[in-house]
Amino acid sequence: MLHYLAIIITSFITSIGLFFSSISNASDCKNDDTLCIFYMSSVMRSYEATSVIATKMGTTLPAGNYVFSQKKISTQDIEMVKHYFDARPCQWIVKESQSDIISPLLAQAGFSGKYSVGTFSLDLTTLKNIAIDSRITVKKIDLQVFLDQWIQIIAQSFSLPIAEVKIFVEYIVKKAGNSARLYIAFWEGIPAAAGIAIIHDNIMSLHRIGTLPAFRKKGLAKAMSYTMLLDGKSYGLTKAVLAASDIGKSLYEKLGFVQYDTFNIWIYQKK
Repeated sequence: MLHYLAIIITSFITSIGLFFSSISNASDCKNDDTLCIFYMSSVMRSYEATSVIATKMGTTLPAGNYVFSQKKISTQDIEMVKHYFDARPCQWIVKESQSDIISPLLAQAGFSGKYSVGTFSLDLTTLKNIAIDSRITVKKIDLQVFLDQWIQIIAQSFSLPIAEVKIFVEYIVKKAGNSARLYIAFWEGIPAAAGIAIIHDNIMSLHRIGTLPAFRKKGLAKAMSYTMLLDGKSYGLTKAVLAASDIGKSLYEKLGFVQYDTFNIWIYQKK
């Protein structure tokens, strides 16, 4: 599915060429499933040039700063992106089929720590009924009441600093507005897992589904994901997408997700 973006705002010139401080005029840029998965749909991205698009959330977490190559890139493109992130850590997403071409350039530019994730999609019209443990309750939260609790669960689940998770989620809520849906799962009334879903037209993307260590292996991630999918279907959405490592692959396949591609992720951290 492709959606065309035509947004024009101010641009400026830097010493390394044409550089945009926010979303640029790029009518040929496309909004596909993968961009939704990596926070770079038209509503989320913050930088766009001929060959790359990116999202800079303002956090020092690499997972809050993504880059995606739309076309063949050059060393100048990489340096432009590094300049844009202004020494913040970032992740460059490379389609596995393009890895032989792009990865050497990233390695030469100081990117390292490559790991792989699969991208998955699900036709929501085919969503099947899933049994959920009666001790689990999943709720879409009121941000005014439960946002701090959501942040604490995610920070503990992924061993991240609370302050950085706060920056991360506040960016998403600000950019996506009502399209961002935050959830908390409770085990016998105790907050134990959290996650976020973002709506992009008729697509729902699932992100950051994490469970506190003491509550793992109880089906909370499955219940959280399934509730999000049910909500998406009830909104009239037709597709759900996400990225998952090998650890989470079996869970999402049981929910009906099918892997459609693999991406290598390179991390840049200025020394």
